[in-house]
Amino acid sequence: MTSSRDGNQLARLEEQTMAVVPTLSFQDGTLQKFDTLMKGAVAGEKRTGKLKLSEDAPNEELRGKEIELEFEVLDVKKFVLPELSHEFLQRLPYGPFAEEAELRKAIEQTLTRQLAYQGQQRAREQITRLLTESAKWDLPPEMLKRQSERELDRAILEMRRSGYSDVEIRAHENRLRQNNRMETARALREHFILERIAEEEKIEAEPGDYDDEIRLIAAQSGESPRRMRAQLEKRGLMDSLHNQIIERKTIERVLKEATFTDVPFVPPRKETEAVNSVIGGGSNAEIPEAQHSEEAKSFAAAKTHHQ
Repeated sequence: MTSSRDGNQLARLEEQTMAVVPTLSFQDGTLQKFDTLMKGAVAGEKRTGKLKLSEDAPNEELRGKEIELEFEVLDVKKFVLPELSHEFLQRLPYGPFAEEAELRKAIEQTLTRQLAYQGQQRAREQITRLLTESAKWDLPPEMLKRQSERELDRAILEMRRSGYSDVEIRAHENRLRQNNRMETARALREHFILERIAEEEKIEAEPGDYDDEIRLIAAQSGESPRRMRAQLEKRGLMDSLHNQIIERKTIERVLKEATFTDVPFVPPRKETEAVNSVIGGGSNAEIPEAQHSEEAKSFAAAKTHHQ
């Protein structure tokens, strides 16, 4: 896959495996109707499309402008459901599982966490919308730039502890990166107000809160809690974890005074394939190398090739 503008190459990805779905997302832009573009494509064929870079793209000269994409099809793959054999249960990323019942229980627990996350996000959106209604104050650009990665880390940690896959997290991450300044400003306003409420209500993060969060993140990542804690500390993410805990506990405190109306939950369809790369180039964006997600590797054995 090659991106260009006026005949000048911006970025190139080699041997990238992507699911053919309606939306193809990059860190700096989104290609709509990707499935329509690639319909009927066979190995050796090329297809071209156009993408508009986001207003927060690393390539400042091309922000908001259209670039060209060329896809060269190297191979066409097909998802095939595997047999639930003992061997398959043993090699699952979050296994091994002794029997099918264990796998089903693990899936149910993951779906329950995701449902709780969706409910918390809906409630949080309603609460913070009311709390930040009058928060129209501007934030310094340097603060937004400095805090953008921190807020991104917090959002990713929250999705990871809620049981979402790398593919789903990457799609959410790309959306946040494409609207970097706006999303960071919104998140910071929410954080300042929730932090003030936490101070007034004397809400603190207890050692057990960290243990619970790390345990959930570790379970989703297939790591031991001790190893996961070491990774978070090494990457400097414990502050992000602290903010996540405080904000969640503050929202829970506010919700104690709320009246709820249950509504049916409609699971979102898998319509976005996310590529963990900048496609528009830029002074601080190197031409990326091919990256294959762990999920893609896990399913590699369950795919068949079609010429």
